[in-house]
Amino acid sequence: GSSGGREEGSSTTEASTVEEGPTTSTGSTLGGDGGEDGFATTALVAFGASRCDATPELARADAHWAGRAAGQIDAKAQPEPIGAAVAGYREAVAAAPESLEARWKLQRALWFAGDFATPDPEKSRALHEEAIDAAEAAYAVLARRVGGVDALASATPESLAAALSPADRSDAAHLYFWSAVNLGAWSRLAGLLRAVRAGVANRLHEATLRSIALDPDVEQGGA
Repeated sequence: GSSGGREEGSSTTEASTVEEGPTTSTGSTLGGDGGEDGFATTALVAFGASRCDATPELARADAHWAGRAAGQIDAKAQPEPIGAAVAGYREAVAAAPESLEARWKLQRALWFAGDFATPDPEKSRALHEEAIDAAEAAYAVLARRVGGVDALASATPESLAAALSPADRSDAAHLYFWSAVNLGAWSRLAGLLRAVRAGVANRLHEATLRSIALDPDVEQGGA
């Protein structure tokens, strides 16, 4: 299934989706620790495309996302610009709950906030956990496009690609990609034991295959 139980005794949110994740979710870690200057600089300026059918809420969030690097110093972003983007994407999801685009863009913004604008490790981990929870909600939306949770879980990467429209295929590729990125970021902060218990390696592998099958050029081939 696509839901999991909370780790016994845990007061954090990662257990709802990290400790027992779905067999169909997530993908790659996007270049190791994500903190090297070259990639950090790219992340501050890339990942900006949007489709022309955006809702007003999504369009506003995209505008905030485009300004996320304002005031950045040494490849570290200021929290206010990306914070406005995160808030905007939350509003976009609330306004259009069936929008896969709004949902994967929320994951992307949460990743950026956690990796590039949040020096406190615990706060960073909480942002990645929110993104993982957001991914689970997005998988439920995706499942409705392909015949239900069981159909999504049992689909091969190729059959999933064939079942989706071109627009949904692109959004699903981004969904798996950014889910994986946040899982990888979370696992670095949570530690090896929790990552193993969460089955991160298998989840990243499965999502990598799905993301590539859906769109091999997603995020410039980052999967």
